[in-house]
Amino acid sequence: MLFFKCVKIRGTSLEVQRILNGSTQELPHTQLKSLRNGTWHFEFFGNHDSYYWWDTETKKAPLRSKPFSAHLYSLYNELRNSGMPEKLIDCLLAAYLDKSQKLSPHRDLFGKRYFNQHEHVFLTFAGLPRDLVFNPHRYQRRDTKKFLLAIRCSSEISIELMPLANVLFVHSKTPSNQDGASLTYTFRRGVPYTQLRQFYPSIYHNARRQRF
Repeated sequence: MLFFKCVKIRGTSLEVQRILNGSTQELPHTQLKSLRNGTWHFEFFGNHDSYYWWDTETKKAPLRSKPFSAHLYSLYNELRNSGMPEKLIDCLLAAYLDKSQKLSPHRDLFGKRYFNQHEHVFLTFAGLPRDLVFNPHRYQRRDTKKFLLAIRCSSEISIELMPLANVLFVHSKTPSNQDGASLTYTFRRGVPYTQLRQFYPSIYHNARRQRF
């Protein structure tokens, strides 16, 4: 089936699970952001002064990578040792802090002008399990109750979305039937600050204003 060629589901090691299971204790030490009308919280991390954005609001105030914490660096190293692609050096943390919060159907299209492809991302999960649901892009639905396939996300699995997955499918995170935090650590690539001026001039000017 084409879906499983571009959406790769793997079991995580016991060490990765141990690190992920400590993530909710790390959450109070993380200053999360949210959009004005957002239904989830986030922060962007990386050690190479890179930037990330996805909509009008984050284009005006692009996310500058914050250094990995010791906890996130441990997770990154263990995932690398378990086969996560080496190029995925940054991480977007998405936090769903109550059961009504969700992520709307979308494709990961960031950085196509710079990377010359749709995004390649690697997801791991902590906190309360939630469903990650997929639909063909051609038949995208706003209602996450109707979907082609659902994957129950927990610390026991990782999901790698190849660039083709972000061509053919939309994905979304459903609400929960329990109160409590659900976390997604999405390892990906931001665009280095040194490349913004050439590839994304308007983002560069917005980022430069934030820096000075």
